[in-house]
Amino acid sequence: MARSIILIIVLNLTIAYTKAQSGNTEIIGINEYLKKVRGIDNLIHNRDWNAVSNQWQEIIAINPTDGEMWYRYGESLYLNNEPLKAIDAFKNAMRIGAISISPPDCAYYIAKCYAKQEDEARALNWLQKSFDMGYRYLSAPTTDSVFFPYVRTARFKTIVGIPLHEFKTRDEGWRFDLQLLVREIKRRRIDPYKSISKERLDSIVNVLYTKIPSLNDIQVTLEFMKIMRLVNDGHTMIYAFYERPELLKNLPFNMFFFKEGLYITEADARYKYLLGCEITAFDDKSIPEIMQGMDPILNRDNERGPKVMGIFRMRTLPLLYGLGLIKSPDQVTITLKDSNGNTRKITIAADCPIPTRKLWDKLPDSWTSYFTAKNETPPGYLQKQFEPYWFEYLKNKQTVYFQYNRISSEGIPFEHFCDSLFDVINSNRVDRLVIDVRLNNGGNTRLVPYLLDKIIATGKINRAGHLFIITGRRTFSAAQNFASLLERFTQAVFIGEPTGSSPNFIGEEMPFELPYSKLMANVSDQYWQSSWPSDTREWTTPFFYIEPSFKDFAAGRDPDLEAILSYNAIEKQ
Repeated sequence: MARSIILIIVLNLTIAYTKAQSGNTEIIGINEYLKKVRGIDNLIHNRDWNAVSNQWQEIIAINPTDGEMWYRYGESLYLNNEPLKAIDAFKNAMRIGAISISPPDCAYYIAKCYAKQEDEARALNWLQKSFDMGYRYLSAPTTDSVFFPYVRTARFKTIVGIPLHEFKTRDEGWRFDLQLLVREIKRRRIDPYKSISKERLDSIVNVLYTKIPSLNDIQVTLEFMKIMRLVNDGHTMIYAFYERPELLKNLPFNMFFFKEGLYITEADARYKYLLGCEITAFDDKSIPEIMQGMDPILNRDNERGPKVMGIFRMRTLPLLYGLGLIKSPDQVTITLKDSNGNTRKITIAADCPIPTRKLWDKLPDSWTSYFTAKNETPPGYLQKQFEPYWFEYLKNKQTVYFQYNRISSEGIPFEHFCDSLFDVINSNRVDRLVIDVRLNNGGNTRLVPYLLDKIIATGKINRAGHLFIITGRRTFSAAQNFASLLERFTQAVFIGEPTGSSPNFIGEEMPFELPYSKLMANVSDQYWQSSWPSDTREWTTPFFYIEPSFKDFAAGRDPDLEAILSYNAIEKQ
């Protein structure tokens, strides 16, 4: 009898809920619903959290199927000092899911709600749960005021990765960093044992833990780098030494691997006479020997990667010294070959604190490039290489050349830039669009769809022989996603080098600092599947492969763009 009564009550509640939902749909049309959703922004701007939460409640009553709306409802309740009601909203968001909100984010907010209620046990339980699920922002809890009452507790410190006490010895500090680094690999990396078994990883870590007292700081750093290399992707690495002055000893010039060899392309003005010289050896080791010796610390998504990361690590002499490849961490004797084939040796001090990655954004004021030093005009793709995006209408070629160097929104907002780009394409005689991403190492993939939509919708260029993409070894991360999506959804023809990443790859950057050593580390925690699930290629393959040559570089030529213009000329014949 009791079970029958309960069943009747449940049925009645279900019918009432269904009628309420039906009634809401009939009372509120889609335009009024849209007005409610858009009205949220004004309420948030006025910080009227009570009105915001009431508005979200009305919206969710109409559409309870959107996880992101549940999350925003939870946020508004939390800010309106209703944390217990917010918990249910965050649990719904976690259950339903959302595009831009992850389950660990929901669990973290639930921890905040319990902390606001001064329920320490539940707050730390949910904080632990968020970390177990892969919460990305390692330092966030320590700066979140709601957790301040717990920051000195052993459990909070253990969850977040804070030392329980000040390090008493150097070995204790390095060992803590090692354990935290490996914890983060296991906790955050997508499929951490894809390339190395758990047993082998643990064995390597245990051996290093024991050896730390017998190693100097640079040697320990190198062992950390080797562990990250074994995880085997281009984003998981020890990649910044900003707080380690002994590792900020870089060569005062930059290099590039051309078909003919390794050449100096930019340099401090003191060494401008070296520009255009080929480097054949560091101390008594050839460049192939140096590259082979560095291989255990060169992170990559594919075998194009070492040609990029090799330059990064080669400029930092303490790393080469720690690997036993050169004789001193402070200077190196390089063997040079000039344009006439003459060979000489010169000793160079590692007196530059600027890492190679910074040279991609801007050359230091005291530096000069190969072309500037010779008062010559560089090829077009190097004339504005430090601008995030720019384009030029080549009227006599009926071509728009668009160099896309960073997936970002700087200066001119990227959407406005795209509008200008396609205004020119649509209002002029444009037969061909060239998108150059050979120098683009990534950024924010969320900016890509706006541009992709415009490309797909523009029939005059989205057809075979009229849309070209120039790729290179630095086409990486978000730029790889862009290339993969273009290949999948447009008629693009790819020219140049293979990309520096794979069409589907494990990546993402959310760096964290190791407490003792102050080394910056990153562990990839996203799987990007921008291509088909069956696509296992190492890189996006160019239709026409062009390996950069120093001969073309020195002549100021761009063989990639020349090939594209020739391709179209042949098609018209």
